[in-house]
Amino acid sequence: MIAMPPPIVLLRKMAELGRAADYTQAGVTDPVTVRHARNRKPVRGEVPAISLILVSDDPQPDEFDRNAWEKVRQMVVDVQVDVDLPTEESQIDDTGMAILMMMIAVFVASLRGPDQTWLDQLCDVVLMGSLEPDDRSKPDDGRMTRALTVLYRVRSDDENVLLAAGENG
Repeated sequence: MIAMPPPIVLLRKMAELGRAADYTQAGVTDPVTVRHARNRKPVRGEVPAISLILVSDDPQPDEFDRNAWEKVRQMVVDVQVDVDLPTEESQIDDTGMAILMMMIAVFVASLRGPDQTWLDQLCDVVLMGSLEPDDRSKPDDGRMTRALTVLYRVRSDDENVLLAAGENG
């Protein structure tokens, strides 16, 4: 039987943890939709929204491998946040970016969690990458993307098998 591909396992866990986060810390009182992008932008009823976009999943050079039975892979995921921005007159967010950045911060914190279970059980490390505002969005529609890099291990003879305590003890 073929195992679920590691990027799917990791993406599903990221979404699960993101859905459980408390976004009121970011000043968001409406429910936040956390989902996989599936090649479309969020529709009006899904905003505020966080979309997980798989960018790449690449093998790392052999010097990153821990032993002859394990290979290290690097998955890059864009975490895209969409919100309806408050008006400038409201003085809630004079930059038009604070809510976006705070939502991303809450999402990333949910991956790390208080007990580091995410890191310990499924992957080796999650690194924050570039932060990119979307200048093409309409003035009242905020969008920002943060790249995350996830390093994880697979079997050398079958890279479809995730080597993680949360998967195979």
